[in-house]
Amino acid sequence: MNPPVFTYVENDEGESLVVWRPALYDYVHFRNQISVQPSKADADAIFADRSLGESLIDRAQTIHEWYRERGWLQVQNETRLKLLRVEENSDNVYAEIELKRTVEHEMVHMLHTEQRTEREQVWLTCADGGHRWQVAGVRRLSEENLIAASPPDPVIAEAARAASQPYLNMEMLRSPSPSRAIPYNRRHVQRYADEWWNRENPQYLHFEVDCSNFVSQCIRAGGAPMSRTGRRDAGWWYVGKQGGRELWSYSWAVANSLYRYLSTSRSGMRAEIVGDPLELTIGDVISYDWDGTGKFQHSTIVAATAADGMPLVNAHTVESYHRYWDYRDSYAWTPQTQYRFFHIADEF
Repeated sequence: MNPPVFTYVENDEGESLVVWRPALYDYVHFRNQISVQPSKADADAIFADRSLGESLIDRAQTIHEWYRERGWLQVQNETRLKLLRVEENSDNVYAEIELKRTVEHEMVHMLHTEQRTEREQVWLTCADGGHRWQVAGVRRLSEENLIAASPPDPVIAEAARAASQPYLNMEMLRSPSPSRAIPYNRRHVQRYADEWWNRENPQYLHFEVDCSNFVSQCIRAGGAPMSRTGRRDAGWWYVGKQGGRELWSYSWAVANSLYRYLSTSRSGMRAEIVGDPLELTIGDVISYDWDGTGKFQHSTIVAATAADGMPLVNAHTVESYHRYWDYRDSYAWTPQTQYRFFHIADEF
């Protein structure tokens, strides 16, 4: 196993080194270290409250065991830190950071690379009369269990039929001819999912909770036809921004609505619920209900398969590339988590 690597990436302003930054670097190095060797980490010097460090170590041990149960061996782990925003005074610093993590696993003598981008706010506090800084708290700014808010503005049918530049062109808005079958091009889905997993496509609006918007874009890239009803609560469609309004169906960008649409649609873009993730292939969709209440809060697109045939997914909100499908390494995951596996139709 190669040692974990931590890299600092200077933000655009190129700020000079200040006294609290070594504490932030130590925190990120600690996070990187425990992802590979949780039992060897020392949290005393890094955290003002030891229990915060111990909770991170306990969680890392749980995830480490989860990897081992799957037969995945971590061979390399790299974390890149970028400072996004800083608020500071003489005693406290609030730093918004971006962590880009790349993990290389080995399974059945095959290498697999997973990537993820997470954002956090780290609270640093001054100790020992200004000579030592420590981490006093951490707040995650990107989580998979955030609920997408439904916009209040109604959509009128005439506006929904209008073209919206530059988000989509007229060709993308035309309905396919019902007289011929349209194949679902899974290779195009994969290409789109891998190209846009960690950035925004300017042809589409970007949402704070962007997981289902991204999945819908991927499905659309595979050739799935829109069902444009002019009603937010019906069909599966996207127009963009028209006259100050954002025009799209709930099923396009809200996880629970996408789940309901995939469960019930019998024409146009449609899917079949299957009982086992091994039945999924590239271009299929997984919906996640974190607390087992029947309301689904997250969506992912299958972009690859592991050596054991299990699906690997790409996603937004927490930007993820070829991540193991069950998300047991997510802060959102609970023992009550329920999944729905959707096999998208091969033709429409």
